[in-house]
Amino acid sequence: MALVRPSGSDSAFQSTLNPSQFIATRHTLQMLIQSSYPHLPPWRMSGGPPWATRDLWDLVAKLPPGAPTDQERLYRATEQMLRNFLAEEFRLKMHFEQREQPVYDLVSGKGGPKLMPSKAAEAAFRFTSGGIEIRHETMEEFASSLFCPNCRRQAADRPVFDKTGLRGYYDLTLTWSPSNIQSDTADPGPSIFTALEDQLGLKLQPGKAAIEFLVIDQAERPPQN
Repeated sequence: MALVRPSGSDSAFQSTLNPSQFIATRHTLQMLIQSSYPHLPPWRMSGGPPWATRDLWDLVAKLPPGAPTDQERLYRATEQMLRNFLAEEFRLKMHFEQREQPVYDLVSGKGGPKLMPSKAAEAAFRFTSGGIEIRHETMEEFASSLFCPNCRRQAADRPVFDKTGLRGYYDLTLTWSPSNIQSDTADPGPSIFTALEDQLGLKLQPGKAAIEFLVIDQAERPPQN
């Protein structure tokens, strides 16, 4: 059983999941869709009415008895339940399509990677005044983080895919000067291209790739009793 209604909360958006229920507060429809496809970044979603990224909703979904308790299976079960609910309540219709896009491949530099295996117990990511700090993340996750259109410190101007062949988890710090920010200092710092090679022994190689997008064909606001 699930219930969705226009948000009446003044708190920040948040979501919680346990074996009995999933709760989302102050979520747009786009955010709810992303919760049902958590590995799909927002920039790979398109279409839909303007209110899908504007109207805020509160959702409470009760998981059926016998829902899995281990984290991975619980996530998968909740994602499918949420997809079914959105299709029913928002009359949501979507499809996937491939689009060829300019990309960067993250590869090893001439001197090889300058990386150390992670010593952190948990994953962490934060922006600093000069770049980013990452703990216990894979190269695939790191590459993905370099392209973030809505982030305040985007590194790359196109999607980045890991082609380093490196496995395992890493801790790293990367400092660069964003090209779209005017610096007041005499030395604004290195570009992302220079920073990657000098600091991490990696580089961005331009290319093209077919990228899968999720397209919203139809969405309606749910009726309110």
